[in-house]
Amino acid sequence: MLATGAHAQNAKRIELKRAVLTGTNMEIHVAIAEVPPGAKITLHKHAGEEVLFLLNGGTLRYDNGEEVKLETGSADIIARDVVHGGATAVDTETVKFLTVHIVDQGGPLAIRIQPK
Repeated sequence: MLATGAHAQNAKRIELKRAVLTGTNMEIHVAIAEVPPGAKITLHKHAGEEVLFLLNGGTLRYDNGEEVKLETGSADIIARDVVHGGATAVDTETVKFLTVHIVDQGGPLAIRIQPK
């Protein structure tokens, strides 16, 4: 789930393909997520799995102040209902992910979580 700061460029998600997984009650979403400098990824979770592949890495600063360097070419899998996000892109270049979500059919792609 992407959001933006007051003076940041907008983060965006470009959907490439969506389909129902045969023989299941799940659907798959393939997209590119672009997070320019200053844009924020809001805290959220998914009713399914998310796979990320970094097309263009960068540094994210989380709400707790921790900075994490994401390397181009790295990948991650985020399990169902794991809360993630809550980070702002702080490099000079746009962070780009290829994302694949396998989520409950007909439900929301992302569920926003309010920070504590």
